[in-house]
Amino acid sequence: MRALLILVGLCVSLAAHTCMGEERPDDVRNAYELQAKAKAITAWEKTCLPIMEAASNEDRFNLYYLYTHTHDVWRQIDFLRTLLDLANSASAGDDDRKTRRLLQDHAKFAGFELEQAIVIAEKSRDAFKRSEHLKLQRDAYVLLRDIRGVVNRLEASK
Repeated sequence: MRALLILVGLCVSLAAHTCMGEERPDDVRNAYELQAKAKAITAWEKTCLPIMEAASNEDRFNLYYLYTHTHDVWRQIDFLRTLLDLANSASAGDDDRKTRRLLQDHAKFAGFELEQAIVIAEKSRDAFKRSEHLKLQRDAYVLLRDIRGVVNRLEASK
Protein backbone atom coordinates (compact mmCIF):
# COMPACT_ATOMS: atom_id res chain seq x y z
CA MET A 1 0.00 0.00 0.00
CA ARG A 2 2.77 2.39 0.94
CA ALA A 3 4.62 1.64 -2.29
CA LEU A 4 1.43 2.34 -4.24
CA LEU A 5 1.03 5.73 -2.55
CA ILE A 6 4.63 6.61 -3.33
CA LEU A 7 4.13 5.58 -6.96
CA VAL A 8 0.93 7.64 -7.25
CA GLY A 9 2.66 10.63 -5.66
CA LEU A 10 5.57 10.32 -8.07
CA CYS A 11 3.21 10.15 -11.06
CA VAL A 12 1.26 13.21 -9.91
CA SER A 13 4.51 15.09 -9.36
CA LEU A 14 5.80 14.23 -12.81
CA ALA A 15 2.50 15.13 -14.45
CA ALA A 16 2.34 18.47 -12.64
CA HIS A 17 5.94 19.19 -13.55
CA THR A 18 5.25 18.50 -17.23
CA CYS A 19 2.09 20.64 -17.30
CA MET A 20 3.48 23.58 -15.39
CA GLY A 21 6.77 23.93 -17.20
CA GLU A 22 10.29 23.42 -16.04
CA GLU A 23 12.17 25.85 -13.90
CA ARG A 24 15.85 25.51 -14.60
CA PRO A 25 18.46 25.91 -11.85
CA ASP A 26 19.79 29.20 -13.26
CA ASP A 27 16.22 30.52 -13.57
CA VAL A 28 15.87 30.70 -9.81
CA ARG A 29 19.14 32.60 -9.47
CA ASN A 30 18.31 34.94 -12.36
CA ALA A 31 14.80 35.64 -11.08
CA TYR A 32 16.13 36.36 -7.59
CA GLU A 33 18.79 38.75 -8.91
CA LEU A 34 16.30 40.52 -11.19
CA GLN A 35 13.89 40.96 -8.27
CA ALA A 36 16.63 42.30 -5.98
CA LYS A 37 17.80 44.75 -8.65
CA ALA A 38 14.22 45.88 -9.27
CA LYS A 39 14.00 46.99 -5.64
CA ALA A 40 17.30 48.87 -5.88
CA ILE A 41 16.22 50.47 -9.15
CA THR A 42 12.92 51.64 -7.67
CA ALA A 43 14.78 53.20 -4.75
CA TRP A 44 17.19 54.94 -7.15
CA GLU A 45 14.32 56.34 -9.22
CA LYS A 46 12.53 57.65 -6.11
CA THR A 47 15.74 59.35 -4.99
CA CYS A 48 16.48 60.74 -8.43
CA LEU A 49 13.18 62.47 -9.23
CA PRO A 50 13.14 65.13 -6.49
CA ILE A 51 16.83 65.89 -7.01
CA MET A 52 16.21 66.41 -10.75
CA GLU A 53 13.31 68.76 -10.04
CA ALA A 54 15.45 70.89 -7.71
CA ALA A 55 18.50 71.02 -10.00
CA SER A 56 19.59 73.99 -12.12
CA ASN A 57 18.70 73.89 -15.82
CA GLU A 58 22.02 72.46 -17.02
CA ASP A 59 22.22 69.93 -14.21
CA ARG A 60 18.57 69.01 -14.71
CA PHE A 61 19.21 68.29 -18.39
CA ASN A 62 22.18 66.03 -17.56
CA LEU A 63 20.24 64.25 -14.82
CA TYR A 64 17.22 63.72 -17.10
CA TYR A 65 19.53 62.41 -19.81
CA LEU A 66 21.02 59.87 -17.40
CA TYR A 67 17.63 59.01 -15.93
CA THR A 68 15.98 58.49 -19.32
CA HIS A 69 18.64 56.09 -20.57
CA THR A 70 18.78 54.09 -17.37
CA HIS A 71 14.99 54.03 -17.06
CA ASP A 72 14.62 52.69 -20.61
CA VAL A 73 17.04 49.86 -19.88
CA TRP A 74 15.27 49.02 -16.66
CA ARG A 75 11.97 48.66 -18.52
CA GLN A 76 13.73 46.16 -20.78
CA ILE A 77 15.06 44.33 -17.72
CA ASP A 78 11.57 44.25 -16.24
CA PHE A 79 10.29 42.69 -19.46
CA LEU A 80 13.06 40.09 -19.24
CA ARG A 81 11.73 39.13 -15.80
CA THR A 82 8.24 38.74 -17.28
CA LEU A 83 9.62 36.54 -20.08
CA LEU A 84 11.57 34.48 -17.55
CA ASP A 85 8.37 33.89 -15.59
CA LEU A 86 6.57 32.90 -18.81
CA ALA A 87 9.38 30.53 -19.74
CA ASN A 88 9.13 28.87 -16.34
CA SER A 89 5.39 28.36 -16.72
CA ALA A 90 5.48 27.19 -20.36
CA SER A 91 4.73 23.52 -20.85
CA ALA A 92 7.40 21.31 -22.32
CA GLY A 93 7.64 21.26 -26.08
CA ASP A 94 7.09 23.98 -28.64
CA ASP A 95 5.78 26.59 -26.17
CA ASP A 96 8.83 26.19 -23.98
CA ARG A 97 11.25 26.40 -26.92
CA LYS A 98 9.50 29.47 -28.37
CA THR A 99 9.38 31.25 -25.03
CA ARG A 100 13.02 30.42 -24.27
CA ARG A 101 14.03 31.68 -27.72
CA LEU A 102 12.07 34.91 -27.17
CA LEU A 103 13.74 35.30 -23.76
CA GLN A 104 17.17 34.77 -25.31
CA ASP A 105 16.47 37.21 -28.17
CA HIS A 106 15.18 39.88 -25.83
CA ALA A 107 18.16 39.39 -23.52
CA LYS A 108 20.40 40.09 -26.52
CA PHE A 109 18.48 43.29 -27.27
CA ALA A 110 18.44 44.32 -23.60
CA GLY A 111 22.18 43.61 -23.41
CA PHE A 112 22.80 45.98 -26.31
CA GLU A 113 20.70 48.69 -24.66
CA LEU A 114 22.40 48.01 -21.34
CA GLU A 115 25.89 48.43 -22.78
CA GLN A 116 24.89 51.78 -24.29
CA ALA A 117 23.42 52.95 -20.99
CA ILE A 118 26.57 51.90 -19.11
CA VAL A 119 28.69 53.99 -21.48
CA ILE A 120 26.34 56.97 -21.05
CA ALA A 121 26.37 56.62 -17.26
CA GLU A 122 30.15 56.35 -17.21
CA LYS A 123 30.69 59.34 -19.50
CA SER A 124 28.13 61.47 -17.64
CA ARG A 125 30.40 61.56 -14.59
CA ASP A 126 32.16 64.65 -15.95
CA ALA A 127 28.86 66.50 -16.37
CA PHE A 128 28.13 66.56 -12.63
CA LYS A 129 29.78 68.82 -10.09
CA ARG A 130 27.50 68.49 -7.06
CA SER A 131 28.08 65.52 -4.78
CA GLU A 132 24.42 64.43 -4.76
CA HIS A 133 24.40 64.39 -8.58
CA LEU A 134 27.65 62.43 -8.67
CA LYS A 135 26.16 59.94 -6.22
CA LEU A 136 23.15 59.42 -8.52
CA GLN A 137 25.49 58.92 -11.46
CA ARG A 138 27.64 56.44 -9.53
CA ASP A 139 24.60 54.54 -8.27
CA ALA A 140 23.12 54.32 -11.78
CA TYR A 141 26.44 53.09 -13.15
CA VAL A 142 26.79 50.42 -10.45
CA LEU A 143 23.19 49.20 -10.89
CA LEU A 144 23.60 48.96 -14.64
CA ARG A 145 26.97 47.24 -14.39
CA ASP A 146 25.72 44.77 -11.78
CA ILE A 147 22.71 43.64 -13.82
CA ARG A 148 24.98 42.80 -16.79
CA GLY A 149 25.73 39.28 -15.48
CA VAL A 150 22.07 38.26 -15.38
CA VAL A 151 21.42 39.62 -18.87
CA ASN A 152 24.48 37.79 -20.20
CA ARG A 153 23.34 34.52 -18.61
CA LEU A 154 19.85 34.88 -20.07
CA GLU A 155 21.29 35.62 -23.51
CA ALA A 156 23.53 32.54 -23.33
CA SER A 157 20.83 30.20 -21.97
CA LYS A 158 19.35 27.53 -24.22
